[in-house]
Amino acid sequence: MSKTIYDEKNWKTNIAYLLTSQAISMIGTMLVQYAIIWHVTLSTQSGTMVALMSALGILPMIVVMPFAGALADHYNRKKIAILSDSCVALASLFMVILLMINKEMEHNLFLLLGLIFIRSVGQGFQTPAVSSLIPQIGKEKHLVRINGIDQTIQAVMMLASPALAATLLTVLPLEMILMIDFVTAVIGVTMLFFRVTIPPLKSLETNKVNVLEEIKSGISYLRTHTILLALIIAGFMGSVFSTPAANLAPLQITRNFHDGLWQLSAIEIGFASGMLVGGSVMSTWGGFKNKIHTIALGYSLLVIPFILLGVASNFWLYFAMMIAIGFVVPISRTAMVSFFQAKTDNEHMGRIMSLVTMAISSASPATMLILGPLSDIVSIDWIMIGSGLLLMPLILWLVVGKNFRC
Repeated sequence: MSKTIYDEKNWKTNIAYLLTSQAISMIGTMLVQYAIIWHVTLSTQSGTMVALMSALGILPMIVVMPFAGALADHYNRKKIAILSDSCVALASLFMVILLMINKEMEHNLFLLLGLIFIRSVGQGFQTPAVSSLIPQIGKEKHLVRINGIDQTIQAVMMLASPALAATLLTVLPLEMILMIDFVTAVIGVTMLFFRVTIPPLKSLETNKVNVLEEIKSGISYLRTHTILLALIIAGFMGSVFSTPAANLAPLQITRNFHDGLWQLSAIEIGFASGMLVGGSVMSTWGGFKNKIHTIALGYSLLVIPFILLGVASNFWLYFAMMIAIGFVVPISRTAMVSFFQAKTDNEHMGRIMSLVTMAISSASPATMLILGPLSDIVSIDWIMIGSGLLLMPLILWLVVGKNFRC
């Protein structure tokens, strides 16, 4: 690692380099994500293959996260982030070499699925490491603003990546897009290695770590910090109720408006635009002093847009609601992440953040196992309306529930 000594006075510089390195790496990651999905969609026109890719993109990450979180609490988080990003980059480079040797390999779905699997595992190790680095470097009172900036960066990537990936697919072969991922990862890893310095972690140990025991320790920590456990449950429920808008909107648009791909692209761009503005607002405002109330505000502002998605007969009203949803998402998300970072001690940060991410990430695919078949029986309009109404008890629990009294 870099021998530069950590200087607490330079924490803003460290955070800036950390977020920049992750943003650069994310450019290639999201380009490849969209490029592979669209490549498989266009070449197979198989809903089963697209569903399988989506599952492989999430499930391996969820499985490894508890182990990754335990490692992040006992080993250098910077090293973990660098190694995980580097392994994903090498997988992309390996695929580039294969495609250069034999162009027909781009039609080998097992290779593409294998690449998606490796990328998901790498993300499972990188996410808790980076999430734990932010509070390790940054000041607690600035965590909401830092996470707001991070959300803004992600929104910019979400806004630009679909159109850029589509454009690149028309002018570049798949291997060149994979090479972009490799190059951006190298730049991001190099910046993280040389420019980001971190304070020593008290729990850093060289002894062998019993991962299962560490996971049990993380769960025990949650049991003694009931507000964190309750917030994980609330985050899971919020993700469940947000799943229809996130996953069923394209199908609903196809059934209700019938005007083609431009509408699907429009709502994706609209959502990302709203998220860009919302993330900027949170990075400036920072939310209420009581972060639980900020989370409740975010969920309450989703109720009407969700219901209107179910009753909108005009596409432009639907489009406006997707912009509104995009704007609101960073409010609850940044406040929730910042609350966990502020209320968890550094020695347990990796385990807790991995359990949080695992719980919230698993909500959407688990919910879709029910909503997917249900949407062929019940109108998606009613599912959207129901998701908005079901948010109300969750909001009430956050505001008046005994579990959330700080």
